[in-house]
Amino acid sequence: MSIITATMPSPTSTPIDVPELPAAMLPPFLFSARMPPLPVAGALRRGQASWPAIAAEIGAGYLARGLVGSFEAQAFGAAPGDLDALIAVPARNEAGSIRAVLTGLRRALAASPVRAAIVLFANNCDDGTAGNVAELAPALGIPLVLVEGRLRRPHAHVGLARRIAMDIALGMGTPDCAILTTDADTRVGDEWVRELTAPLAEGFELVCGDFEIEDPGPAVRGLQLHPLWRMEARYAALQNRVQHACDQVTGRQPVGGPCPHYVEAGASLGITARLYRRLGGLPPVACSEDRALVRAAELAGARICYAERAPVRTSGRLDGRAAGGLAATLSRRLVAAAPTLDQRLRPATGLRRLWTHALLAAAGHERAALEWPTATPAALHARMENEWQRSVVEPPMPARVVRRELPRLARLLRLEIEPALARWAAGHGR
Repeated sequence: MSIITATMPSPTSTPIDVPELPAAMLPPFLFSARMPPLPVAGALRRGQASWPAIAAEIGAGYLARGLVGSFEAQAFGAAPGDLDALIAVPARNEAGSIRAVLTGLRRALAASPVRAAIVLFANNCDDGTAGNVAELAPALGIPLVLVEGRLRRPHAHVGLARRIAMDIALGMGTPDCAILTTDADTRVGDEWVRELTAPLAEGFELVCGDFEIEDPGPAVRGLQLHPLWRMEARYAALQNRVQHACDQVTGRQPVGGPCPHYVEAGASLGITARLYRRLGGLPPVACSEDRALVRAAELAGARICYAERAPVRTSGRLDGRAAGGLAATLSRRLVAAAPTLDQRLRPATGLRRLWTHALLAAAGHERAALEWPTATPAALHARMENEWQRSVVEPPMPARVVRRELPRLARLLRLEIEPALARWAAGHGR
């Protein structure tokens, strides 16, 4: 099995000079200026023999910018011709779980008609993860590219690892392919590939699946039974109804349809190659890169689907690999005297503003429409709300604040938003 190692590109490939602005002030597409150019999908023959070369070429761009210190790739399995989908999986010290992950993906691919391959990026591993993959891959019988690399500090985080895996997937695919992503401690269901790719084939550009915690230990089960967990779930459900009302008047969701789950997790995402390229790639932020991608898609006016039948089961461990991930959140709640809740949760005043901006966007707010004359109401709403900046600047609400805000949010929905939505729907013949 040949291994192709990325080398530094010629001196003409110099890093782009970008001022060091605070990350919180940058919308997601500006992060792309620090990244190598995205590969040109379909520019080369995408046969199996060229896959490691494609990965190495992409890796060379990251080497040139000092983001990675080493990079090599090898391919396994029979190439099925032009690919309909690529599955990008970042993995860091997942030797114990990688077999179950790959076995689940094999079953999901077998249950789907799409021609697909897996890109697994084993980054900063020192537990034999890559060796386990190389040992398992021949028996799996599925096309797989194994990439090994070491991210340099301060870039050694899941945002950049997932970005690199998705960039390689983009380079291996055709201009019309789908790029799916999940985590290396996650078990996908047999219908996962089918349920994520079907909406993309129907015209959606980004699909978000749901997740649930797999086999939680006693500590996590205790958290799930705690009143704080139930309060958070209640608040999230009410916030989802506010979001759904906004999405109906701005055209993101059909009027009168069911409320989506609004989960935006890297454990279950799918995006078209065309939208991925248009957004400039995945925002390589240290955490919440999944939500950052959805916010970028909203700013671009993309069609987004929340798939109800594409859940995955993710580890309920407390020693996670990603800063700010699920494991870190669970661990913090176990030890914090005054725990904070999910960062996506907003106080009632912020959600009232979200609704007001939705109505203004739907009506074609004069100043916003002048500034962005070709934007859809959905894109106008995203720009007026500046959800990207809010999500990375505002700290998460403490539990005591959520407890105070819960009845306020319930009243806001019952007395203001839901009656206004009914009037809006009646006025628009719905």
